[in-house]
Amino acid sequence: MSLQRWSPLSAAWDRALAISIAVDIHLVRRCHRVWRRPLVVQTPAKESRIPVSERWITFRTAVAVFRGQKGLRPLAGRRETMSEQPTDDPFDDCERGPEAILGTHTFEDVLFTDDTETPVNVLTGETPAHSQATVEEAKAFAASIDTGTPQIALPASVESQVETQSKPYTAAAFFHFKATGSLERHRAYHAAYESEAFTVDFVADYESGDLTITVKRADEA
Repeated sequence: MSLQRWSPLSAAWDRALAISIAVDIHLVRRCHRVWRRPLVVQTPAKESRIPVSERWITFRTAVAVFRGQKGLRPLAGRRETMSEQPTDDPFDDCERGPEAILGTHTFEDVLFTDDTETPVNVLTGETPAHSQATVEEAKAFAASIDTGTPQIALPASVESQVETQSKPYTAAAFFHFKATGSLERHRAYHAAYESEAFTVDFVADYESGDLTITVKRADEA
């Protein structure tokens, strides 16, 4: 039988490793619960849960959401604590700085339009009543969402329309990553919108489906 030498240093390392594993397990469990819940996309249907097959949110996004709820900064390869003092930089918690969003950017074919795909009954060849909607109806629904952030109407997938018997549109903040393409842009636009140092305007063209967002520095506007 072989004996392994023991030393205070190895014992301390083992304890640190055990604590690290325990924290990771706790984080994974919490992120798993966050991942299973639908996020900020709002739907007019009574059952507003996003089906499993449409949960395009990644595990990395779930981790970012969890850390944001706890007041932690995004992972950046350095030790972080909840005691860190906030700074005056509105982009301090963002992966991208203002240079990534300054100016005018157009995101094509991201809005609900009259051409948004809807399911068809294979027996009758007709679109179900719950999937029949107009752009005006979608815009009115988005405008009815009582938040401090302007909302836009986004298309719902055919699958979600079938599984939840919901309308072919949803509503979300105008900078939502389903429209702007990434959580990094979502955070950056949100930071600029909340900051007095920037002006943020957007145009939602429901004929073409294009969303245009313009960001300027307040002292240059």
